[in-house]
Amino acid sequence: MTACAGLADFDTFLDQLDLDRKLAAFDLLKPGRMAVYSMTFQLRLLLDLFASGHTRLFDLEALAADPLLAWLCQGALPSLDTLYRDVQRFARPRVEPSTAPLAERTAPSEPTSTALSSLETLAAAQGVALLGGRIHQRVHLDVDPTVLPLSSFGIEGAEKGYNPRARGRPSYHPLLITIAETRAVVGVHLRPGNTSFGQKEIEPILQAVRRVRQQVGPTCLIVVRVDAAGDCAALLEALTREGVYYVIKAHVDAKMAAAISLCDAWRTTDRDAFGQPLEQIAELGFTRPDWWLDGKRPRVLALRSKERENGKQLPLFDEVDMTVSVYLTNDPLSETEDLVRQYDGRAEIEPRIAELKNDWGIGEVSSTSFAANAAVLALKILAYNLLLRLAQQKLRGAAKRWSTRWLRRVLIHVPGRLVRGPGRRRILRRAPQPTRPKRE
Repeated sequence: MTACAGLADFDTFLDQLDLDRKLAAFDLLKPGRMAVYSMTFQLRLLLDLFASGHTRLFDLEALAADPLLAWLCQGALPSLDTLYRDVQRFARPRVEPSTAPLAERTAPSEPTSTALSSLETLAAAQGVALLGGRIHQRVHLDVDPTVLPLSSFGIEGAEKGYNPRARGRPSYHPLLITIAETRAVVGVHLRPGNTSFGQKEIEPILQAVRRVRQQVGPTCLIVVRVDAAGDCAALLEALTREGVYYVIKAHVDAKMAAAISLCDAWRTTDRDAFGQPLEQIAELGFTRPDWWLDGKRPRVLALRSKERENGKQLPLFDEVDMTVSVYLTNDPLSETEDLVRQYDGRAEIEPRIAELKNDWGIGEVSSTSFAANAAVLALKILAYNLLLRLAQQKLRGAAKRWSTRWLRRVLIHVPGRLVRGPGRRRILRRAPQPTRPKRE
């Protein structure tokens, strides 16, 4: 008996994608003819482990008794020690500080190896593939760093940083980039907990933009949405030169607050039952010296409202009970109201991150090695994107938009029995599934 009969369909789908050929590039991390379990085998095993709902490497002990997983692993599962050592192979060889010059010493917070970058690229490519098969007129890329609290400062890269809910605790601070239309993750970059949003985050964002551009073609509009952390002149310039639009929440300093207070060009877009303004919008002439690019500056949109309660709102007006939010954009044609509504759609990334934390355990680490934890994070994102692709192929209608828990219930957590058929063949018999679409 097995409780994860859907793993057979999941592995068949991975074979259709020829994933083993792509994972074979990581076999260089474990060279030698005496290797019993190749890196391809180990990475496929971890994908099955994460797709079935387990979040730690140690959970292999719980799944080892499943006859289907043992059969997929050709009858013999590796030991946990072997699995932990193979994941740690993603760590870059370090030079001993006692013998290396100061300029060559490696800090724990530095970027990891090329193999890790290749794994993150593979995970992002599976997310971008969800855009295939359709013509898109507009695609939204949502960028958001999140906080993953950790249990100990002994974990490499666990540093004290921005942590509004668990102040003072060590944490990781990964950067996630998602596509709002498909819920896929097209960029993942693990960072130490004391890392803030800055120049180093521009390149991962541009890489995600280029991946999406290659998939959707030159005619599709790509809109990048970032919170106030993205109010960085270098990022605004890079996105403009890349040929994409952005809608970014602005950081309101004293000069911008003064410009908002003196603005008298507010246009009412919504009123209450008594005819009083509920929401007003204005486009400010405010600018900063480092905003100018080729003689152009971003549009500065200010929204003041009585009904907005989520996010950081600024009460700048004494005579009216309204709070203010400010947005930056390089879209010269869209209406002000449409641009504000576009940014409101960025709220979709919050339930995506919550889903990744709760159902995929991206905040749970299995090693003290930073590179190993980054590799496990990339594998979880890869398994997440692959499950979305499997749902796109197997399910129909609204079922494709189900959350991870329901997708696992329909696609993975299926009762079954592995029996011997004629000619000693293995046959997997599964319980009937009313939600499974009929084959055409």
